Amino acid sequence: MKRFSKKQIIWASAVFVAIIAGFFAIIFLLVSLGIGLSNQEGSGVGAAVFGGVGIIIALVMAAFAVLMFLTAKGVKEKKNWAKITGIVLAVLNLPNFPLGTIIG
Repeated sequence: MKRFSKKQIIWASAVFVAIIAGFFAIIFLLVSLGIGLSNQEGSGVGAAVFGGVGIIIALVMAAFAVLMFLTAKGVKEKKNWAKITGIVLAVLNLPNFPLGTIIG
């Protein structure tokens, strides 16, 4: 049985977390896109504004999902830029815990 070093386990964990975050971003993208493209009768301007906001959120989340997947790939290949990008993404996602929990 092969034993992994502590460093290898940390790298694998970071890659796993980045991939899971990317999948959640894609799910959010699809939900936002569905909201943005929905059209209900009689809602007129409200549907247009809500739809526009949904599409903008979907595009932003798609960009983050792509960035997360690229970062995960870079971390897996032990690229220096991926460490920095991963730290920046982690800091940007810190407010998601308390705010997301309160909103949810």
